[in-house]
Amino acid sequence: MRKRKFLTDFLRFFDFDYCVYDNGLIGLIDLLGGNLGSITNERFSNNEKGVTCIIDRLETYYDDYVFDDVKYNLERDFNINAENMNWNDLFEKVKEFHLSLYEEIITCIFNPKLVKLDSNNKEIKQEYLKEEEW
Repeated sequence: MRKRKFLTDFLRFFDFDYCVYDNGLIGLIDLLGGNLGSITNERFSNNEKGVTCIIDRLETYYDDYVFDDVKYNLERDFNINAENMNWNDLFEKVKEFHLSLYEEIITCIFNPKLVKLDSNNKEIKQEYLKEEEW
């Protein structure tokens, strides 16, 4: 059985965090301030469906943070030309060569139900909201 991962831990891999607003909705916090596609302006349900929507919404970041990095590591460390591999092929190589960090993240991308909300529901983070108002 696969181990579940907290949303905070999943998001940190992509340099994100999240907060829960007074209305109960989840908002993403881009820790690097990139805010691609105005992702920090979007709100998500505070439940399993909302977590799945967040994981789907982060697709923009998967190539940069996961798949390009996996390709680079396979070529550098194992002399494997991974340039034309699709996500499933890359995932098989990740498992074959025991690249555990990537295996964990890709498993969560492919199976969003493995990611759960943190047990201590986060409160709104005022310091991040002030920065977003610039």
